[in-house]
Amino acid sequence: MFEQQIINLLKKQNIKNITLETPPSLELGDYAFPCFSLSKKYKKAPDQIAIDISKKLKT
Repeated sequence: MFEQQIINLLKKQNIKNITLETPPSLELGDYAFPCFSLSKKYKKAPDQIAIDISKKLKT
C-alpha cells in the first residue's frame, strides 16, 4: 500500500517507469529508487537525479 502511494506520488511529478526496490540493509530505509537506470536517459549523475526527485517530492 505505501509502496503504491510512493509510485503514485512520483508519477504526479512526471517520473515514470518506477521500480522501487528493497535496500540491502534496513539502515538505508524501507524502499530504494535506482537512479542509475535514469542517469543515461536524463544525462545526469545518479546522485543529482536523487536530489532532483527529493526536491520535487518536498513541494
